[in-house]
Amino acid sequence: MLSHYGAVGLSPWPSLLIESLGGAGGFSGAEFWRIRSSRQTLCLRRWPPEHPSPKRLLFQHAVLRHVHQQGVKIVPVPLAADDGTTFVTVEGRMWELAPWLPGEADFRQNPSRARLEAALRALAQFHAAAALFPTNVAPCSPSPGLRQRLEMVRRWLSGDGELLERRIVDADWRELAQRARRLLPMFRALAPAIDKELADAAPALLPQQPVLRDIWHDHVLFEGDRVSGLIDFGAMQIDSVAGDVARLLGSLARDDADLWRVGLSAYEAIRPLSKDERLAVTVFDRSTMLLSGMNWLRWIYLDGRSFDDRRRVEARLDEILARQEKASQS
Repeated sequence: MLSHYGAVGLSPWPSLLIESLGGAGGFSGAEFWRIRSSRQTLCLRRWPPEHPSPKRLLFQHAVLRHVHQQGVKIVPVPLAADDGTTFVTVEGRMWELAPWLPGEADFRQNPSRARLEAALRALAQFHAAAALFPTNVAPCSPSPGLRQRLEMVRRWLSGDGELLERRIVDADWRELAQRARRLLPMFRALAPAIDKELADAAPALLPQQPVLRDIWHDHVLFEGDRVSGLIDFGAMQIDSVAGDVARLLGSLARDDADLWRVGLSAYEAIRPLSKDERLAVTVFDRSTMLLSGMNWLRWIYLDGRSFDDRRRVEARLDEILARQEKASQS
């Protein structure tokens, strides 16, 4: 595969140090390699066969290039192969090569107010730059993400939940089954109120632009208190910035109201939010809390996906359950 990138200085091949990282701790199904030469360190990614489409990947790369040109240097812009394309297809799989960004995704291990503010400022800078990317969508329209979440809640309430419940068995993964049996009744208790919140918020006309959609603490790199990189753009599409703000703050601040105020203030110092956008942030966060666990259960019990690190999956579900239990008591 690297033979497609001779022009970026990856020869002679025997001098390269290539380190397989597997899934690099992620859940997307992508695989990664760190490649070191005497001149540079690069990240090689092989996308999973099911996503994204070539058209979507080209869109992602164009946005990253645009944002980088606008001065946001903390995103990895994929390198051009020898034929000028920013990804290559080998044996039916898409591959890309990008600079390796410095830093560690260690907010959870070393949280601080300064780091929280830095992360939200970095997100706002990305959004401000991405807002200038040309698209063919209406400048303001209802959020696709809010509409999708409303549909998901109603599907779970109208039959998918009962189907899922019948698929839960102890035999293969008892620890998951135990958590699933706690998640289902919690979902049913919280869903009616959040369904109404989504229905009320979904028609609002919100500015539309490229957004990340999967920005959380594992995708923000730090060197000290400084954000050194934003990574993993596989979910990028056009929507409201409110979804990204909710996703990142929900990950970093969880249910700490003071930290939410700190994070929103840091973000709005660069990219102010309208009243409707602030409401959408709340609804995005509440619906994420409701639906995240159900998404995991769908992937495993209904879609048949498997995950090598079961303990990490269980830890994610425990975090979701903790937020749901707190929400049920408020």
